[in-house]
Amino acid sequence: MRYTLVNIEKKISDFFEDHIQLSNRKSVITDLITLLFTAIDEGILDINEKRIAPNIFTIIIDEQLKADFSAFGNWLKDLQGLLEEVISENDFVRQGPLTIQIKWVENQLKPISVVANHTNAVSGHTIQLNRKVEVSDNMGTDLKAMLLFTDGEKYQLNEGLTTIGRGIENHLTIDNLLLSRHHARITIQNNQTIITDLNSINGTFVNGNKIEKHILLSGDVLTLGDISMIYITDDESENNSPTTRKIELE
Repeated sequence: MRYTLVNIEKKISDFFEDHIQLSNRKSVITDLITLLFTAIDEGILDINEKRIAPNIFTIIIDEQLKADFSAFGNWLKDLQGLLEEVISENDFVRQGPLTIQIKWVENQLKPISVVANHTNAVSGHTIQLNRKVEVSDNMGTDLKAMLLFTDGEKYQLNEGLTTIGRGIENHLTIDNLLLSRHHARITIQNNQTIITDLNSINGTFVNGNKIEKHILLSGDVLTLGDISMIYITDDESENNSPTTRKIELE
C-alpha cells in the first residue's frame, strides 16, 4: 500500500481523536485496525492491470471482549468508513460493496483475528474455494467420494457431515453471492451419500432438478447458485466412468 507505517499510525491516531470513548481500549482497537490494514495488503489481487482489494472482512473476536466492544457505540460503521478511505486513496478496485461481519468465538487462541475475502459477483466461470474448517475425520466408511468442480478443483468428502455455503463457518466455503450463507449439507453414512438443501434462497439442484433431499450417485451434477460440480467416487474417477459428465459453462 502507499501508506508507510507512519501514515498508518497517523490514520489510527486520527481515528481515536474522533472516538474519545475508545481511549480506554485503544490497544485493542489499534490491533484490530492494524490487522485490517494487513488483510487488505495481503489480499490484493492483480488482475488485468487492476489491483483488486478484498471487500468482505470477517472479524473474529473472543467472547470475553464482547462486553467491551458492545460499549464502543458506532465504531464498526466508522471503521468501515476508514477502510473505504484506505482502499480509495490507494486506487484499489473492489468487486462488490465493502462489508464487515463480526463472529464471536469462545476461547480463541488470539483475542482478535481477521479473514478477508473477495466477492465474485459474476462467478459462473470463477470458483473461489475457502477451506477454513476441516471435515471430520474418516470414521471407517468404505465409500470414498469427492466433489469435482469445473475449474479442476477437487474437494474430498469424508464420512459425517459437510456443510456448504458462503459463510466461513462452513466446512466448504464457496465465495459466490448466489449461494446462501448456509446453502446445503452433504451427509455420508453407511456407504450412502445424501445432499439436503438448507432452505437456500436459490435452491439446490441435482441433474437439473430442484431437490430438498436426494441420495447421490456417482456422476450426479450438483448445482448451487450458479456453481456446478460433479459428485464422484474414487473408483469411478480412476476408471474414467462414462457416468461422469462434463459441465459446460454458458
